[in-house]
Amino acid sequence: GFAPPPPIPSPANPFEQPFGDDSAFGPPAFQQQPPQQQSLPDFEPAQPIGSIDAWFANLLIKDKGVLYEDQYLQVGVQSMYVNGAGQVTLYLGNKHAGAAVQALAIRATPPAGLQVHVAPVPVMLAPKQQVQVVVQVMAMLPFQGAPDLLLDYKMGNTVVHQDLRLPVLPHKFVIPEPAISKELFFSQWKANSIPPNKAQEMVERATPLAIEMVTATARLANLGVEHGYLDPSPYNEAGAGYFVYGMPGAQQSVLVMARIEGNPATMAQFRVTLASQAPQLSMQLKELLAQHIRSA
Repeated sequence: GFAPPPPIPSPANPFEQPFGDDSAFGPPAFQQQPPQQQSLPDFEPAQPIGSIDAWFANLLIKDKGVLYEDQYLQVGVQSMYVNGAGQVTLYLGNKHAGAAVQALAIRATPPAGLQVHVAPVPVMLAPKQQVQVVVQVMAMLPFQGAPDLLLDYKMGNTVVHQDLRLPVLPHKFVIPEPAISKELFFSQWKANSIPPNKAQEMVERATPLAIEMVTATARLANLGVEHGYLDPSPYNEAGAGYFVYGMPGAQQSVLVMARIEGNPATMAQFRVTLASQAPQLSMQLKELLAQHIRSA
């Protein structure tokens, strides 16, 4: 809370009050504020100004964007990945012009196989202040699921708690391989043709999807594709990439292969197939491709 202002002292210098005490009005009366009025101002409960799920989905295929925003706080993200390691920078901005964000805290809980280190988070953001918090991520093994991200803060007496997810899934650690040899691709495709190494899903759309959009979707998942190279059908797409994991200097990689087949009659039905020696990768990339073919 704020202390009441001190009473105005009587001027010692006569020139500060040149008319003496000849005043039509007395000085303003400063009264001691009762303690209950010193409590913090009330703020409305925080409400996200968009869809948390849509923000998350967008950041799975983009390097920067909004992860969370309400009427008081915005959390932006910018990410960069190099050889199995990533740097996800959180931009935390206090939108309020007159009040500080207090008791700010961010905690990450990663899935098995993923290391996440969140740099220290300032406990307070002054009005209109923005800070950057760097989150280092490293794939130690093939993993499944995104890290949980818990966001807590206070505005006045209003306590805000949001369960978020850091937009880090296995495809972020995949390096595209558009020029893979056909011999390697098809020998590995056959060797991993049985579930759970193979993951498959039929996707139905209300409208047709051009093959160029299918190719673009595969590239957003960091798969190297060259239309017509692995699959000669003009209605299909196939591609590959390497999921890189492990400590720097001792890294390993797993080949991930994808095939997306379009129904030539409509291009509104697709079969999405992923194959890999790591079932987590097959499942996660299959889900990502199916989701974006469905919503593209």
